[in-house]
Amino acid sequence: MKILWLRDSKAGHTNKALGLLSALSQRVSIELVEHEIQWRWSGIRQILSRIGAFGFRFPLYWFLKKVPEVCDVDLIVSSGGATQWPNAALAQLYSVPNVYLGSLKKMNSNHFTIIIMFDPPHGESPYLKSRLIPSVISPKSAAAAAINEIGYSRKEWGLLIGGDGEGLHWNDNDYFDLVGQLFEQASKANVRVWVASSRRTPKHIEDRIREMLLGNSQLAGACWYHHRDNCSPTFLAMMGACSRLFVTADSTSMTHEAVSVGVGVVVVRPYVGSGNDRLKRNLNLLIDESYVMQVVLPLPNVEFLSPLSGWRLIAEDPAANLADEVLKRIAARHPSMLTSEPSTQSD
Repeated sequence: MKILWLRDSKAGHTNKALGLLSALSQRVSIELVEHEIQWRWSGIRQILSRIGAFGFRFPLYWFLKKVPEVCDVDLIVSSGGATQWPNAALAQLYSVPNVYLGSLKKMNSNHFTIIIMFDPPHGESPYLKSRLIPSVISPKSAAAAAINEIGYSRKEWGLLIGGDGEGLHWNDNDYFDLVGQLFEQASKANVRVWVASSRRTPKHIEDRIREMLLGNSQLAGACWYHHRDNCSPTFLAMMGACSRLFVTADSTSMTHEAVSVGVGVVVVRPYVGSGNDRLKRNLNLLIDESYVMQVVLPLPNVEFLSPLSGWRLIAEDPAANLADEVLKRIAARHPSMLTSEPSTQSD
């Protein structure tokens, strides 16, 4: 099965697509062709998304710096707004089934064979609801990374720090209070803490937190976004070593990645009522399933914190069921793809 993967430069979008592609490779033999989408000028993709199928009449090289090869491609996969219109245009031009991971930006859903979303507008085709946002993270891969790189797993806490986003605003003291309160509780519980920052974390906040934790015996290690040379072991191994993960609520993808590790996840918001409607809706879906708990600063006693019904911990790759459904939906067009052996590439 030959798959054309249209990608952009954003890690979150890349991880979504890789999660699905990895799961597909465990089911059928795939030949993966990667192509990074680069637009000739900014703003044109928003115009094309709005004019819909009319834009498919124009040559792609008018808009893209390099047009991908689509020879003998069985499936097109992409994630991220920059890839949305090229995905649809190539699928229409070459009559190839296509999969898009994420919410649509002004485009007609009929231009896609499958649209994978955590919160689709309805349950009818082409939408496919994902239990969790797919990623390269799974309980198996996280535990294996922790064992290989650290030598143990599931003994400590992890703190994943984001920043402003999804209607959330953190002031400087919110960050420092979160770190200080969690480390104070970790000390009482005799637990060490791994810390990671992200692209949303302001550099001056990351610098200050690093200063706060300098010489702190409770710090197990850190992955700093603005000081990547200090990221050892990997972020995946860090999460795999934790028995509990604490995540700032601003990134839905980061929250889903934490849940995908297979441990209890506590989502932290700076104050009551913070966050936009989309964030609250997505968090409530995870809370209702007991995948996460939500707390507001100041932190409650977190050592024994758990949902009333206990944690619902995933045990397998979150993208496994999605891959099965994707193959099921496109098998009518390409029945031969299900007769090939899975590829040997790893998770």
